[in-house]
Amino acid sequence: MIRISNLYFEFPAQEGSAVQVLDGIDLTIADGESVALMGPNGSGKTTLARCLNGLLQPTGGEVLVDGLNSSRADDLNEIRRRVGMVFQNPENQIVSTTVEREIAFGLENLGIEHDEMHRIVDEMLRKFGLECYRTHAPHLLSGGEMQRLALAAVMAMSPKYIVFDEPTSFLDAASRKAVFPMIRKVNKENNVATLFITQSPEETLHFGRLLILHRGKIVRDGVPSEIFADVAAMQKIGLNVPAEYEVNFYLQKFSDGKLSLNPSDFLPIL
Repeated sequence: MIRISNLYFEFPAQEGSAVQVLDGIDLTIADGESVALMGPNGSGKTTLARCLNGLLQPTGGEVLVDGLNSSRADDLNEIRRRVGMVFQNPENQIVSTTVEREIAFGLENLGIEHDEMHRIVDEMLRKFGLECYRTHAPHLLSGGEMQRLALAAVMAMSPKYIVFDEPTSFLDAASRKAVFPMIRKVNKENNVATLFITQSPEETLHFGRLLILHRGKIVRDGVPSEIFADVAAMQKIGLNVPAEYEVNFYLQKFSDGKLSLNPSDFLPIL
């Protein structure tokens, strides 16, 4: 279990006062849970993600991963093994010259025996449909293939949790669509808890729980369909909702006599 208690984070002052990004967050993510995180630009989503595996250290409160404290140097290596990260641009985390060496990279750092390392690499290549690219240079892969490679390299480390930081941002529509069955498979078959950060309300519907982050605070926490049903609350903090929820919202206002609409009013959301 990941347990976040009274978490604060601020960037040091360069000119003027320090910038507070996270403001007293309390949050628990259970083993095997499927969670999406959404919020306006600047709300602190990526900062929160980086606090979860010790890439950033909180300025207040604590982050515990299965009882390990991210503020203790002796715990950091194990926390980073347990909490994998898949970033927005996979090229930023790929370091090796071939696909198979990229998957083996973390295993070598863990000191995994040679035969076991080869077994795991072969398993990950097969599981993520990368066998035919074994000896290819990662930069020759498509965006979707690179994202699969990034996830395969993380999964090779047998994490309990994976944080996806807007991993579909640079993908085309077909590649974006392929991401979610892959994440569901990891979540269900391996009981890996997932935290998926996105700007797309439609993408959050693939997850069982949705967190809304606004000005460094968790302001909503619940089932995506229930949160999006309160369209006015989402609009108030500058967030979109899936199109069907917005259409229903305006149709209900129209039927209640609170709104007069022309058909053209629906064009921006259809």
